[in-house]
Amino acid sequence: MALIAAPLAAMDTRFGEVEIAPLGEMEKGLMFQGEVIELPSNPYYAFIEAALHDWLLVSVSQGGNACATEYVWAKLSDEGVAFSEVFGTCAEGFEMTEVPAGAKVTIPSADVGAGPVSFIYDGEAISRVQEGPEPIGWTPGEPGAFWLERYAFDFFGAGELQGHLANMMPPDMVALAEKNAELGGPFEMQDGWIVARACEKLECETNYVVVAVSDAGDRIVIGIAKENMDAEIYGDTDGPLPAAIQEIGAR
Repeated sequence: MALIAAPLAAMDTRFGEVEIAPLGEMEKGLMFQGEVIELPSNPYYAFIEAALHDWLLVSVSQGGNACATEYVWAKLSDEGVAFSEVFGTCAEGFEMTEVPAGAKVTIPSADVGAGPVSFIYDGEAISRVQEGPEPIGWTPGEPGAFWLERYAFDFFGAGELQGHLANMMPPDMVALAEKNAELGGPFEMQDGWIVARACEKLECETNYVVVAVSDAGDRIVIGIAKENMDAEIYGDTDGPLPAAIQEIGAR
């Protein structure tokens, strides 16, 4: 297995050098033994990201913000190159490991609150496995400062908090809070609390969520706003609350 420190435009293999090369005016292809072969999805950008035996993991992208990155396996042989289907979640970053079935590429989910997704390639086909939320290293009662510089989507995606959230809010409100946590700044200190505000993409004025964790970490309060819906506040509301929670309650 070979993990590459930085994406490459070319790589030496036992079949000779393999290179990302222009194909037409805008597209990128894969040059193998002197021939430029069309890459699946006809990408605008492509890089060699990793290698396992005679398999190369290639990242492909059309550019723009719609889908940051997807991936395809290129299986090299004396007969040429065979490509897998294009796979990914459109999120950036991956971890590759060798497993008995072949190669496993694990990619963050594009959905807030969901665990990463693993794509297993056996040399022929890709299988998709939804993984559970990963632990983040914090449980209620530990210092709230842990969350400083982290984000609301980190909070909703933390494996340790899934049971706490399920006990705190109805399932539909957990889902709404996760949906509203797409965009926003990091947690910051506010009135002795660690607070983050996030919103649904393109709906930031109406659909948003506020997460507040007390400095001691023993109180969690979540406020949820949605267009044409009364604001909802969940958690330990006994005692003083930060301004951001008070504002959403007065909405």
